Amino acid sequence: MRRLFLTGLLLFGLVAAATLARQARAESLTSPVKVGLSATLFPGLPERILRAAAAPFKTLLEGQTGVKGQIVAGGQPMTLAGKVNAGSVQLGVFQGIEFARARHKYPTLQPLVMCSKGQSQLQVYLIVLTSTKAAALDDLAGKALAMPGDSKEHSNLFLAHRCAPAGKTPEKHYSKVMKVADAEDALDALIDGDVDAAVIDNVAWELYKQHKPGCAKSMKVLVKSEIFPCAVIAYKPGTLDKSQVASFRAGLIAAKKSAKGKEMLRFLGLTGFEEVPATYERLFTDINKAYPAK
Repeated sequence: MRRLFLTGLLLFGLVAAATLARQARAESLTSPVKVGLSATLFPGLPERILRAAAAPFKTLLEGQTGVKGQIVAGGQPMTLAGKVNAGSVQLGVFQGIEFARARHKYPTLQPLVMCSKGQSQLQVYLIVLTSTKAAALDDLAGKALAMPGDSKEHSNLFLAHRCAPAGKTPEKHYSKVMKVADAEDALDALIDGDVDAAVIDNVAWELYKQHKPGCAKSMKVLVKSEIFPCAVIAYKPGTLDKSQVASFRAGLIAAKKSAKGKEMLRFLGLTGFEEVPATYERLFTDINKAYPAK
């Protein structure tokens, strides 16, 4: 009788565990998915304004996947990575260099999709006028440089590590590093003679060449950065149902195929979400070596 009782208790426990697992899975499919945004994506914005600024992303996510989303402030990149790793946030939006460093600490994190701005590779350039006599960084000593105020981490790292001769900081090498509103203002300042060089990424450079081809022809790239990984939406396997992961990936990639999806992408400054290329893993290793975290 005791053996039968214990067997029955075990079977009851297994049935109860299976029931709870099904309930948990059902709740996971209906409860909002928390999406954390790295603080560096919208520097200085209070959380209330951040949520408003991220509303187009929430609309896109829900419209493309059919799953309710909740946009939350993720904090600094490594803080957000910890939240994704712990499962308190299911999806995290990172700049590429941030995710490369996060992966070094939390190797189980995986990129879900890549955020594209129309370029398959992300690089940063030091731009000068074609008429300049400057042929190397040493020739820009004591000159003025313009930098967009909305520059992301890859541009900041390039400025700090590649835009001054070895042993010098940009602040000591240039007469001034002038912060301007955006990349167009930085290049216009170069055209107007207010500065002698400008730091922008290849996405901004291509847009400038389209909008102001005549001005762009009078400029050239003096120094190029290494290739940086593009921004990603990331997750930790196991914190989301596999069907959800597949739905998110397929839905976000398909966004650029619909009129409404394209509209939302324009709000976000993106051309689309893409499959993560096979070379992406190698980029993590290379960029961490080129720009080691302090």
